[in-house]
Amino acid sequence: TQSVANFTWQSTPFLVSCSTFTVFVLTSDKTLTTDIVFPALTLFNLLTFPLSILPMVITSVIESTVAVKRLVEYFTAEELQTNSVIFQDPVEHAGDESVRIRDATFTWDRHSGISVLENIDLSARKGELSCIVGRVGSGKSSLLQSILGELWKNQGEVVVRGRIAYVAQSPWVMNASVRENIVFGHRWDPAFYDLTVEACALIDDFKIMPDGDQTEVGERGISLSGGQKARLTLARAVYARADIYLLDDVLSAVDQHVGRHIINKVLGSNGILSGKTRILATNAITVLKEADFIGLLRDKTIIEKGTYEQLMPMKGEIANLVRTNLA
Repeated sequence: TQSVANFTWQSTPFLVSCSTFTVFVLTSDKTLTTDIVFPALTLFNLLTFPLSILPMVITSVIESTVAVKRLVEYFTAEELQTNSVIFQDPVEHAGDESVRIRDATFTWDRHSGISVLENIDLSARKGELSCIVGRVGSGKSSLLQSILGELWKNQGEVVVRGRIAYVAQSPWVMNASVRENIVFGHRWDPAFYDLTVEACALIDDFKIMPDGDQTEVGERGISLSGGQKARLTLARAVYARADIYLLDDVLSAVDQHVGRHIINKVLGSNGILSGKTRILATNAITVLKEADFIGLLRDKTIIEKGTYEQLMPMKGEIANLVRTNLA
C-alpha cells in the first residue's frame, strides 16, 4: 500500500502535465507552441514540491489527531482514589504488622458496580513471607494492585506501613545497560549490588553477555529472555531496599532450579529479604513450605488462610493442590 501511494504521488505531476496538454490540444483551436509549453512546465515543476509534501502532511495530521485523542482521554480520566490506602511510617520490629486489609471490597471501575475483590481480610508482618495462591484470573494481581492503590476501594480499610517495591507479572525493562536497570537511580553500593546479583542468579547470565552487566538492553528488553527479564526486575526491587515487597508471580518465568535458588537466596527465611515484608502472588507449590502465611483466592475473596502446617491437616483446597502437584 505504501509503495502504491508513493508511486501515485510521484507520478502525479507527470500525469497532470500530460493530461493538461492533451485536453488543451483536444479542446483548443490554438496551436500548442513552446511559449505555452515551457511556462506550463515551469508551473507544474513548482507544484511538484507541495504535491510531494502533501501525503506526509496527511500522515502527520492523522498521527497528531490520534496523539491528541489519547492525551485528552488520559488528562480527562478519573483520578485515582486518594484515600484508598493509608500510608504510615515503617514498622521497626520483626513481627509487627506492615500491611493490613480489613473487610475491603475493590473494583476497577466504580461506575460499573462489579467488584473484583470482596470482603478481603489480610495481614502481612515484617520478616514474614505471605503467599497468595489461586487459579488464573482469580484476582491475585488485583489484590497486589489494591495494596498499591490502583483499584477503587468501595469499603473497608487498607493500611501500609513503609515503602513498597513492586515486581509486576510482565517485567518492565528500560533501554539502558543491565546495571542501570538494576540500580535504577539509587545510590551505588558495589557490595550490596554484588549480593543482589548473586541472590537473583544473574552471575551466569552476565558471563554470557557481551559486556557483562554493562551490556545494553534493547527496547522493552528485546535482547533478554523471559527468565532474564523476570530476574532483572526482581534484582531491581531487591536493590531498592524497600520495606514491603509485592511480587507478582516472579517464579513462573524461571526454571525449576533457578526458582529454588531464588527461594533460598531471596524469598526464604535465610534470603536477602528475610527481614522485609514479602507478599508473593504465585502458583508455585514449592515456595509454600517457606511461607509464614498462605491465602487461597477464589470467588473474589480469600476462602482459606493460615500457615502450611495448619492448612495441610485441614485437607482443604490448598492441601489438595499441594498433593496433586507433588504426586
